[in-house]
Amino acid sequence: MRKNDLGQMMVFEAIIFAVFIIVAIFFVYQLSPRSSFSVSAPSAELATLADDVVRGVGSRDATVSGFDNFLEECIGLGDFDLLTGYINTSLPVGVYYNLYVSNGSGFVTLYSDEVFVGGRFGEVSRGHYLFYYGGSIVNSTCSTLYGPGVFDLVLEVWRI
Repeated sequence: MRKNDLGQMMVFEAIIFAVFIIVAIFFVYQLSPRSSFSVSAPSAELATLADDVVRGVGSRDATVSGFDNFLEECIGLGDFDLLTGYINTSLPVGVYYNLYVSNGSGFVTLYSDEVFVGGRFGEVSRGHYLFYYGGSIVNSTCSTLYGPGVFDLVLEVWRI
């Protein structure tokens, strides 16, 4: 009997040792640092993201009475910080953007000059939203950009 008990104990020790090895590998995998490199999003994903954000700007309800939607409110009050704040919270980290308004013949920014945050990298995707505005569109330096009409709000996005 003594040899039989010794054999069973050795098998039991081998099983326990194998379980410890498997658990150790699992914990090393779970505790190891993740790679900080992020794969750049495909252009279709960025285009969908840009379209969703720019449509969200146009379809969001105005917070001030007298305006039809959030975009009209931001343009009417000249509060482009509110508009860019909404866009900043809508876009994920690592996605940068430029915002333009077009009357069909040219593009202008709503700010006094165009600002590129760190430059454009990779593929640039655009989202468009057509809207009508009955007043004059004025930029942050109080220069009139366009009179009443149909406009295209263009959101250019790229990922670093």
